[in-house]
Amino acid sequence: MLAMPVKIRAASRKTLLWLLLAVFSAVLCWWGMALSPPPLSIAMIPLDSRPVNTDLPRQLAEIGGLHVELPPASLLDRFLTPSDYDGLMAWLKDQASDSDFLVLHVNELLFGGLIHSRSDAQYQDADVKMARLEALLSSPEFLSKKVVLVYVLPRLLPSQYDPDMWAYEGALRSYSQLRHQLSENPGSPSLGKALEAQRSIIPREIRLRYDTLFLRADQVGQQLLVWAKQGLADEVVIGLDDAAPYGMNVQVFQDLQEASQGQAPIHFLHGADELAPLIIARHALAPMDPGTLRPIYLTPADESLVPPYEAISLKETFEEKKHFLYAAREHEPGSVFIRMLGEITDRLRRPRRPAAQIKYVAIHSKADLSASQINKAWAQVIQLRAASPAAPLIGLADTARVNGASKAFIDAVGLTSVYRFVDVYAGWNTAGNSMGTAISHLFYLEKGQSLKGPGRAAAQEAHQRLQRLRLIDDYLFQIQVREEFTQWALDNGFGYLGFGERWPEADAKIQALMEEALAPYPGLMPEKTVANGLGTYRFTFPWPRAFEIRIQPAVKE
Repeated sequence: MLAMPVKIRAASRKTLLWLLLAVFSAVLCWWGMALSPPPLSIAMIPLDSRPVNTDLPRQLAEIGGLHVELPPASLLDRFLTPSDYDGLMAWLKDQASDSDFLVLHVNELLFGGLIHSRSDAQYQDADVKMARLEALLSSPEFLSKKVVLVYVLPRLLPSQYDPDMWAYEGALRSYSQLRHQLSENPGSPSLGKALEAQRSIIPREIRLRYDTLFLRADQVGQQLLVWAKQGLADEVVIGLDDAAPYGMNVQVFQDLQEASQGQAPIHFLHGADELAPLIIARHALAPMDPGTLRPIYLTPADESLVPPYEAISLKETFEEKKHFLYAAREHEPGSVFIRMLGEITDRLRRPRRPAAQIKYVAIHSKADLSASQINKAWAQVIQLRAASPAAPLIGLADTARVNGASKAFIDAVGLTSVYRFVDVYAGWNTAGNSMGTAISHLFYLEKGQSLKGPGRAAAQEAHQRLQRLRLIDDYLFQIQVREEFTQWALDNGFGYLGFGERWPEADAKIQALMEEALAPYPGLMPEKTVANGLGTYRFTFPWPRAFEIRIQPAVKE
């Protein structure tokens, strides 16, 4: 008679326990469905100190609600002054406790910057520097982080800032291309004869320095492949900068591809300045559904065109960047438990994740179109906007010329009308740079539009700000003002390749010229007007040369 209540109490406890577990599970499921994981804490050592590699990645990331931490400017390269290796290594070590995703360009970290990494002299102590970096990457602090290592191979041409090498730039270019071609056709007497002719032009010391540069570059690349295999980097990206279909740089690129043997965390991309935004988008935004990223070639026959300073066609460039964005990603940083919990919550939240938007990249590639042809090409963009019921995102990659927008195309469309039918525009430097920037901007914009409240408003403001800056930079400066400034500099006794001590004078002139060029376009002014105490923009040269400018909002004094 006394045993039954005991059994009832035991059964009640068991029922209560299961009930509590059920409630806890329900709460956990609700939490998994509702929780938005915090954005990755991102730190980056850039390719060099130019705005396209410092300001632009940050500006794009802001559109997606992300922040990218950079080293102090004092540690970065400054034109012909290389970066501070010891200072950058100390900064990198400090980031171990503050960041969970690190993008490290070894050109800047180990070899002084992009320009300096084109010099054989910068590789003399490469083994010592790489050993020190390997020790840091092997430390427990870094093994728990996501690390992407980026190395951009030296370009086909030598550095124009090395007068001894640059004196033979034409012969070195031919020599490099012929060596590569002869390696693929070793029995060709015509190639062998042509190569010997170029060898006879170039002094032995110059040729040896050029050969040594690519030998060292191959060794650096091989070491990065080893680190990836050892798990010291979650991903390695090898970039090919300013190339042609043949050249010793292309040969190194291909040799490294063969050595990697399809290793998962190794990626080979044609490009340089556009790689950082693509890398950050790939890992921080985790793109889904590759079918939603689609190219539109405004001149369809040009999809097989190989543009200047590129080694592959427009179509291959687009497909390569698309494949990289959607390729399988390695594990996320953190403990095994955190990763498992992240996978569970990701599965729980996946049905609620918004479907990826359709993203079109309209690729303009023909500089000599007539007015009627431009209107026909632009009509394709208008139709994309009008015919799609789901409001796609549309980017315009202006690849028709090197270093700037296509003047005829933008003039026909109307500078202030570009964004009536596209969301994103990019048209500076090589075709790969323009295309990569436009693609990545679309992904950050897609993410920004999914944010809520103040985050969404801030992302939209960042997007509109960058829209204006792209047109000011790619069109007003590169197409209108840069040529005028260059002529002014030559008329006043100093070159556009190097201002020397006249850098402040050059800054004052570019400010005046840009304000004059911007005056007819009030829609490109900052959000705040002069009446509210703000001026237009502050235009300066980040380096003492006329290739690029830095654009910042300026307070009117």
